Amino acid sequence: MSTREILNIKHFNTGIISSTDSEDIPTDAAQDSFALDPIADGKLASAELATSGTSLGSTTITVLSYLNNNGSYEITANNTGGGITGATSMVPHNEEIHAGGSGYTWYGYIRHKQFGVSPSSSPYSLDGRVDNWLNKAGNAGVSVAGATVDTDDGYFRQTSEYRYSITFIYDSTQESELQPTIFGTPVLIDNYSTVDVTVTVTTSTSPTNWRRITGVNLYRQEKTSGESPFTEWKLVKSIDITEVNQGFDTWVNVSGSDWEITYTDDGNFGVGYEQNSGIPETLENISPTSYELGIESAGYHFITEPLFRVTDDFTGTIHRSMSGRYGMFNWIKDLVKIPFTPKALMSFNNRVYAMDEARIEVINPVGLFSEEKIIGAGCSSSNSFTVAENEAYFANEESIFMHDGAVIHDLTLPIEADWKALSGTPIVVYDGLKKQVIFAKGTTFYIYHTVRRRWDRLPTSFARTARFTQPTGEAVTAYGSSGLYMTPLHGGSQQVFSWTSKKFDMGEPGEDKKFYYIKVNSDTANPYLRTQFRINGGSWTTLNSDYETKISSDWARGRHIEIKFNGSTVTEEITSFEIIYRRLRGHR
Repeated sequence: MSTREILNIKHFNTGIISSTDSEDIPTDAAQDSFALDPIADGKLASAELATSGTSLGSTTITVLSYLNNNGSYEITANNTGGGITGATSMVPHNEEIHAGGSGYTWYGYIRHKQFGVSPSSSPYSLDGRVDNWLNKAGNAGVSVAGATVDTDDGYFRQTSEYRYSITFIYDSTQESELQPTIFGTPVLIDNYSTVDVTVTVTTSTSPTNWRRITGVNLYRQEKTSGESPFTEWKLVKSIDITEVNQGFDTWVNVSGSDWEITYTDDGNFGVGYEQNSGIPETLENISPTSYELGIESAGYHFITEPLFRVTDDFTGTIHRSMSGRYGMFNWIKDLVKIPFTPKALMSFNNRVYAMDEARIEVINPVGLFSEEKIIGAGCSSSNSFTVAENEAYFANEESIFMHDGAVIHDLTLPIEADWKALSGTPIVVYDGLKKQVIFAKGTTFYIYHTVRRRWDRLPTSFARTARFTQPTGEAVTAYGSSGLYMTPLHGGSQQVFSWTSKKFDMGEPGEDKKFYYIKVNSDTANPYLRTQFRINGGSWTTLNSDYETKISSDWARGRHIEIKFNGSTVTEEITSFEIIYRRLRGHR
């Protein structure tokens, strides 16, 4: 007769492995678990999760004001009619944030993106004050009059022609295209040492109160004879509108919403417009009124499917902004074409990854060319990827992937069957506080711990529609059908956990065993009341005596046994357990 043996499970570090045969996985792996804390140091302990969200209101609300860093402003939303139908997207750096519903207008901006009625159909609003974004506006002009000083040796000659135009400076770095109205000097009746140039803008508030427009550049071009072409536009003066006294007249409200400032031009000039801005003088509509996807990489802003107010079809094209100027695009030159329309753009490993469900194009952001094509891995949407320190994670409806900087790994195998059975577009977000990546699909959360390399599952009763990571590192998701909600993935109350073991066949799946005792080690009183077992896939039976429990003879014999722990309180912990059994040689 064989002797009794002990199977001792001393820790619970592996997490869920549900799609692989029990023979091929560690003894502490779970075929299923629920609400476990993956960083509980080898124990079974409950995870934290906020089960209810914070409503952001349904009328006038302020959204994501804590993202007011890196030079960004908070976003406010004003409901002018219709209701909120839930968040449709929230992504890092907020390339796109809006709540659905008719008549819902966003004001403000975050970094390089500004907001309007609809990202796909209407131009954006710039702080609710200026109706243009680096493009021709028709709300600014220049007028010129001769000054009182005229001499034979003055710069401005009677035989020459002079013209003026202006550009707006945004955020102290970005420059608009030249404004459409070009003003020339009156016919000069003499030579002049100076001319007075008056710049007029139409705005509802003083230019000194603008939040994004920080300056106005005055340009001049000229030609020396009736037949010669005009010179390029040369910079005459940069007017910093944030300065009250710059040695010349300040902004004056002349009538209604018209504001003026006058500068005396003595003929000096600086660099040309193209040298100053990096944009050709003749290029119009240098900033898109909308675009589909956007990401920052290597100091550039990359976008897809932009609307530059032209009829060109930019499907399958990725445009790049000027360096450090995320709203300025030389859209006829700085672009790269790829053979598909991307569902997501990801900045990772000093490269831009353009992805659809099954293809990836790796683009060099500086050289602006495709370095690598990857087939068989991909991403479902701009909400379906996240970058976690030195790794990138992304998912489609079939698989989950991790890029370690050199190689793409398929992480799906441990939960493959369960993941494929779920419906919905994956929502992926990194929680830096607990070093875990959350993969939400429908109403199910799977958690991948980036240090312990294990899978766990968290409870949720609502589908997520959007996600982002706060500057503090905490992951947040949004959901809701009648309002916009934000739900922390931790910091809420602890949840009651469950854990189901693999099938323990002791390495002999075809041989019977006699199961005698199950010993559960826990600091909680009476853990046996939450411990169940089943033999050969039969019904679950709860242990009914103390922690070292003799299994009833009716259930003692079988080829394999499974153990399930169901926590009853959030403070309960299971540290280890043992199964005492004997092999029955020759019995099947």
